[in-house]
Amino acid sequence: FDQYLKEIEEQAIIEKNLELLKESNNSSE
Repeated sequence: FDQYLKEIEEQAIIEKNLELLKESNNSSE
């Protein structure tokens, strides 16, 4: 069960990082 929660947390963090990268890339252009 803990493993399941950990994977969800990591997935959420990855998605958040991707969004931040997109925003920073757009602002740098």
